[in-house]
Amino acid sequence: LENNKVDVSVFCLSLMGTNYQEYLQEGYRILKTYGSMFVVEPQKKWENNSEKLVLELESIGMKVVESYTSSRFLYILSLKIK
Repeated sequence: LENNKVDVSVFCLSLMGTNYQEYLQEGYRILKTYGSMFVVEPQKKWENNSEKLVLELESIGMKVVESYTSSRFLYILSLKIK
C-alpha cells in the first residue's frame, strides 16, 4: 500500500513474531494523519510488559488514546499524530 492512504490499521493476534515492531511501523506508514491503529493481543503475552508496547507505539509517532486489559486481551487504541 502507498504511504498515508488508509484510515485504520488493525493488529489482532498478529504481533507474535520477534520483529513485531516492523509490523507496527508498516501500519504507521500506511495510515493517514489522525488515522487510528487498533491493537488487540493476548493479555498473557503482555502481562508484565504492556507499557513496553505502549512506548513502542509512541516512539513511532502514535498517540495512545486508550489502553486496557480484560481477563484475556490487551486493547490499545492509538492515533497517528505526525
